Amino acid sequence: MRRFLLGSMCCAAPAFGQAVLPVPGGPMPVLFGQRVPGADRELVSALRDERAPLQERIVAAIALRGWAHGVPDAAAALRETLADSREPDALRRECAKSLAWGLQSESASLLEIAEGRHGSSEQLRAIAFKSMFRMTGVSAVRDALEYCLSGRSCGSAALRGAAAWAGFKGAGGAQLRAALLGAARDRGEDESLRSEALKSLFGQMGSAEGLELALGLAEDRALATELRETAVLSLISRRGQDRVRRALEALKSEPELRVAAMQALYGSIDGSIAERFHLDYWPPNYARDPLASE
Repeated sequence: MRRFLLGSMCCAAPAFGQAVLPVPGGPMPVLFGQRVPGADRELVSALRDERAPLQERIVAAIALRGWAHGVPDAAAALRETLADSREPDALRRECAKSLAWGLQSESASLLEIAEGRHGSSEQLRAIAFKSMFRMTGVSAVRDALEYCLSGRSCGSAALRGAAAWAGFKGAGGAQLRAALLGAARDRGEDESLRSEALKSLFGQMGSAEGLELALGLAEDRALATELRETAVLSLISRRGQDRVRRALEALKSEPELRVAAMQALYGSIDGSIAERFHLDYWPPNYARDPLASE
């Protein structure tokens, strides 16, 4: 099996932005390669060196994704840099994305940033929300996502869209799924937020609510094409149902939706679908880092 290390300080990363490897057993996919003994100490030192060039520190933060889980010094360096308001956002963003692959307890640091503490910009808050996508088993994370999705007081549509993005692995839970469904249905919401909520419901198309939502959005000619395309593609796993197949056949007659409808009817759940719906895997057993392009 080929293995990759993320970051040029270790070795070249694959062009797609993450290693694509068969998913092993266990809670965390192998995306960041085999740890090189002693490399974590060099990377931690580089990250903490305020005199080092910014790009070098960014590369160190990215490369530490392979050590964020269960290596205390690496996780501590990432947490401290993330919380330091004197550090540039470009570096803090990569620290947040690396902590996404840490222990569930790292959600506390990410939540502080998502809530706007430590001088966090809106863009940094958004990436902190997204970096909690593996942590929806933590009640405080679920509460924060549900709060942002259920009311506009959380912030801008872009920030709330980031909360929707983060919900895809927790969408099987009744309350978070209801919050995502509510955001995707709400005609008064920004369509980009509705689209992010729908994307996070990709794995819920087997439910009656999810399927009705996707069909309704796909067939609604008053909506923007991007949201309708997302709805069409979300039906790819349900195309065996007569009603879905008939709807997709009809949507092929609309020029702006023809390609999406054909992909949903005849294509497979591949890397392009995984990219659009920010999945962390695609069948049969390939893992990917959904934060790589964020």
